[in-house]
Amino acid sequence: MSNEIKVAELSYYPIKSCAGTTKNIEGESIKVAEKGFEFDRRWLIVNPSGKFLTQREFPQMALIVPRVEDNNLIVAAKGERSLLEIPLQNEGNRVQVEVWGNVLDAIDEGETAAQWFSDYLGIQARFVHMADDFERRKGQGRFQFADSYPFLIGSQESLDDLSRRITQNAGNPIEANRFNINVKGAEPYAEDGWKRIQVGEVQFELVKPCVRCPIPTIDQQTALRGKEPLKTLAQYRRISIGEKQSGVIFAQKAIHLNQGVIAIGNNIEVIETKVPPFN
Repeated sequence: MSNEIKVAELSYYPIKSCAGTTKNIEGESIKVAEKGFEFDRRWLIVNPSGKFLTQREFPQMALIVPRVEDNNLIVAAKGERSLLEIPLQNEGNRVQVEVWGNVLDAIDEGETAAQWFSDYLGIQARFVHMADDFERRKGQGRFQFADSYPFLIGSQESLDDLSRRITQNAGNPIEANRFNINVKGAEPYAEDGWKRIQVGEVQFELVKPCVRCPIPTIDQQTALRGKEPLKTLAQYRRISIGEKQSGVIFAQKAIHLNQGVIAIGNNIEVIETKVPPFN
């Protein structure tokens, strides 16, 4: 069956908690570099004390659309006329920032960038990229400003099943571009039972299920909050995550075991399996 499972979409998110870039045309590829997808969550918006900002507090961040082009990061936002353009090799002051209690070394992108994001968000903000010589590691996987792991892997069939359930609850279907790697050709939630897979030139270890935060309830086209998909997921994908806590899970967090290139249409080879959380 593994030969029938293929890569359907690849997405990376240059600025943490902002819009991403998705590839879904046969043959399009992305490089898996030392710290994950090249440019994935390399940049971060922080407050003046260095604490990271996300759509949890500022849902309008969903409307910030960055792209990497001609050795520059170009940032636009819906409703804004001005573009922000920053050289990829911009050298600024070294600062420390905080992501979920982790203190990380970063490079400040300067006053023009800080003012652009401050104006858009309506607060004082700074804009940084991870220092190239700073190492952040989880097991064998190295990564930048992602919450805890460099990759999120899910399947189109799981999304389709979730969307069907949401539609039955009078909600709207879910978009696919919420994963780094979206595969097609598996049974719904088959990824729950994968431990190690080969994708193109790269092997991935699927480490743990992703406990979903409130961000998926924000419409990425309008920045409006809703209740889905968490409302529907709670009906059939809830697990215990502590003695007194529970959460809903969807997709799998993963690390890369080597570097290489993966492309739309690559076969997925399931090398090793594990016991899924729902049997």
